[in-house]
Amino acid sequence: MLAISLRSAYNLCNSTTEFRVLRVGGSIRVPKDSFDAWLYRAA
Repeated sequence: MLAISLRSAYNLCNSTTEFRVLRVGGSIRVPKDSFDAWLYRAA
């Protein structure tokens, strides 16, 4: 969706407060509704 590298996606998740980022064990999860709201607000 964002056309960015995996490393850039991790950096975005670690630095943003614009959408919710959930850490479960070693995984990072982003709720779809939170991400979609951020994506369409930025467009």
